[in-house]
Amino acid sequence: MKFKQLLNQKNMGILGAILGSTLFSMTLLPMAGIAESKPNPNLESNRGDRESTIAQFRTGPRDNLDRPVALLRSQNMPVEITLVNNTNDRITYQVIGDTDERLISEGGTATVRRIDIPVTVTFVRSSSAALLQVEPEVIGPGEIRLNLDETSRLDRDVTAMRIDETGEVYLY
Repeated sequence: MKFKQLLNQKNMGILGAILGSTLFSMTLLPMAGIAESKPNPNLESNRGDRESTIAQFRTGPRDNLDRPVALLRSQNMPVEITLVNNTNDRITYQVIGDTDERLISEGGTATVRRIDIPVTVTFVRSSSAALLQVEPEVIGPGEIRLNLDETSRLDRDVTAMRIDETGEVYLY
């Protein structure tokens, strides 16, 4: 008798909603299990690094952010940094602790001289959603050129360069 009461027209919509949502939920459970069962090789936490407690994506060509991309021999002298804007966009840069924010126009060049190391330089395109690729080029003792180019690859996007006290150059 109770079963017949459940099947009346009034309760049919409620019963359909309950059964439908149950079936829908059951199809999602196996998908969630599959998605979690494959470890991502790009996450440091999957590699068992004890030093990294937070999973961080490694970035393609810059696989090891602790590896320098260049060595600038400055013989304990101030350095000269030239930024070459090869984009069709203005770039804002700042030598942290030495300059305020400055602009380089499209296709322009800027040089900062007599900069003591260690030093950090930050840069961003004026259309902030646009990505920036940086190719460092050591010109001579204490001189480095940063070629700033457009990229569509997120793994190549760079927003800062650091020269440490030994002259090693890092991109971040």
